[in-house]
Amino acid sequence: MKLGDSKDVDNRHTLIKAMLDLYWLRENQTIPSLPWGAADAGALGQFLRANPNLKPNVVEECLFHRLCSEDHAPAERVHRWIGDVLRYASGPLNRFSSPCSLSKPRLLPAPIIPAKSGASPRRRKPRASSWEKNGSSAP
Repeated sequence: MKLGDSKDVDNRHTLIKAMLDLYWLRENQTIPSLPWGAADAGALGQFLRANPNLKPNVVEECLFHRLCSEDHAPAERVHRWIGDVLRYASGPLNRFSSPCSLSKPRLLPAPIIPAKSGASPRRRKPRASSWEKNGSSAP
């Protein structure tokens, strides 16, 4: 079997690349698209070959925890960190690369992969201001 043969294609590569695109948009809102080159594709491929039994949902959870972490530069290219993404498996890391304290809960962003089509996100009702509660008009 030749290397370029379609049987050698890892289906996880395309799925995780899509997750990385969404991750990038959440992490870097001022940079419109994920910079992706041969180094990034190669690093992802090497990561997947080193972890042949890794499920994409584990990578998704690690990306979510990385998004909530303070230990990295947001615009860092994927090839620099994808090989170490599993260090976020147990949760977000603080700026010293230690697990975040559970005594200080953080406001976590929504999951990276959107809900299945047809499902609408629940929205919180706006709170009434004190002047609305008292029945008086706006100041």
